[in-house]
Amino acid sequence: MSTLLVALMMQYVISTKAGLVNYVQGTANVKATQSVRMGSPIRTGPEGFAEILLNPGSFLRLGENSEAVLEGIELVNVSVRLNSGTAVVEAAGFNKEAPLAMINEDLKVKIIKDGVYSFSDGTVRIIEGQLLVDGNKNVYKKGWAISAKEAYKASKGELIPIELWSRNRSRLIAVANENIVNSLRRTSAPPSWFDVWLWDPSFGAFTFMPGYRYRSPYGYHYRSVQETYFSAASAGTNSSNSSSNSAGGGGLSSGSGGSSGGGGGGGGAPAAGVPAPSGSRSPDPPAARPGQRAQP
Repeated sequence: MSTLLVALMMQYVISTKAGLVNYVQGTANVKATQSVRMGSPIRTGPEGFAEILLNPGSFLRLGENSEAVLEGIELVNVSVRLNSGTAVVEAAGFNKEAPLAMINEDLKVKIIKDGVYSFSDGTVRIIEGQLLVDGNKNVYKKGWAISAKEAYKASKGELIPIELWSRNRSRLIAVANENIVNSLRRTSAPPSWFDVWLWDPSFGAFTFMPGYRYRSPYGYHYRSVQETYFSAASAGTNSSNSSSNSAGGGGLSSGSGGSSGGGGGGGGAPAAGVPAPSGSRSPDPPAARPGQRAQP
């Protein structure tokens, strides 16, 4: 990939508002590359699935015969109402100060931690993460199922279609992350953003580009542009020093390492934007646990 193409690709960054359609499979009233306005219904038909970008790293995925509405699209105030059908939220970067609000029938919850949440029939099942229920101070964690009337430990069973689809989408998007990092590391200009969506023309979709290394709630590893670039730059410096020492009769050898990535998918419209206000990373954080972003 040429430096010019990469430079153009790096302009396709969005993160200012929630609501961009990243991918559609089957029948739906929205298309990939479309920005959904606040209050406009998103519908899928039989065997239809849709993936909507929320804040960088977070996705709303609708199952077949479903309808959802975005009631808040500002990144510090994202709110979604599931009117019918099924949905999975893969959440990242939300907390008690800036939660993701989800409404399904009479159930109103606030997602406050990176995780995976499955919604249907007025009930949420916490596959990974933590949330609060409106009017209740209890924090519910992984393994709980909550409705407006009750909360109980959910038994493990077969994944429903939207849960299987969501997991596969996450895997594909993480693959796109690694592919685009491998292209960007060959450029001479260091990156200057933190958590963002980045358009990958070869993938035909947006992938998540974290400021620093990240492990998604599904357990997939995302490589950051920063650590990859500076790792490559350091390797180049060490290689240069090694050559210099060898020419002078010395002989020092050095190596470099990089982090690994793993799986996820896309569809979306290139648009200019700025880094998200939440979820930014600090240099050299410890490794993140599953479903958590690395912290300084």
